[in-house]
Amino acid sequence: MAADVPDRAVAPRATDRPGDPSPFALGLLLRRAHWRAAAVMGEALRPFGIELRHFAVLIVLANDGPTVQRDLAAATGSDKAGIMRVVDDLERKGLAVRKAVPGDRRGGRWS
Repeated sequence: MAADVPDRAVAPRATDRPGDPSPFALGLLLRRAHWRAAAVMGEALRPFGIELRHFAVLIVLANDGPTVQRDLAAATGSDKAGIMRVVDDLERKGLAVRKAVPGDRRGGRWS
């Protein structure tokens, strides 16, 4: 009967313990590292009045120059509505400028 009961000492677990054989352990560690890095970046950006989502867009604009909404969304992993809110915030803060693209009614490019 004891053979039917799984040995809890060797059952795979998703923990952050070194040597955890669970395939989920690495994912858990990466998730925790991401949360920690995001928190540290958030604190570093706070004095500038921006959040990590704003910083991501500013980095894309700095690297790529004027960029259309579709490309900003793709580069930051955002959706259309989300990227519009971020760009609107940046525009209000004077950190981005919206420019019309001739023949495009969707809002133009940001730089």
